[in-house]
Amino acid sequence: MEAIFEAFGINIQLLLAQLLNFGILAFLLTKFLFKPMFQVLNQRAEKAQEIETGAAEIQSARSDMKAWRKEQEREAKEQADNIIKAATEEAEARRASILEKANAEAEAVREKAQKAIALEREQVMAESRKQLASVALAAAEKVLDREVREADTRRLAEEAINAVQ
Repeated sequence: MEAIFEAFGINIQLLLAQLLNFGILAFLLTKFLFKPMFQVLNQRAEKAQEIETGAAEIQSARSDMKAWRKEQEREAKEQADNIIKAATEEAEARRASILEKANAEAEAVREKAQKAIALEREQVMAESRKQLASVALAAAEKVLDREVREADTRRLAEEAINAVQ
């Protein structure tokens, strides 16, 4: 085999020295360069994984927040609708109460007016009876050409009044 190495121009001692140097270099590079570099790369990969997980959690929280906001909007709309409905019902009740009160007052005014008209009518009728009695008495005195007694006057006045009614 030595002949083959000499044929190719390879020096065995030099080759062994180079192999030893390469082994030492490989050991040093592995210990001081590759291991720390792989640790840094692994740490970066873990951080990237954490960031992806965090992003997924944020996206999930965002969608949860959107759902919560929509639920809050729905509840607020429902509460607003309930408030409007209650206000409408209260306004309707007040309107009915006011209308009922106004109708009662109108009825009271109408009854009062009817009583006033009836009283006025009675007063007018009483006044008319007095005047009619005076006229009847004056007419009777002229017809009889004498003064009529009080009882006759009343009787004649009542007859005249009854005839008019």
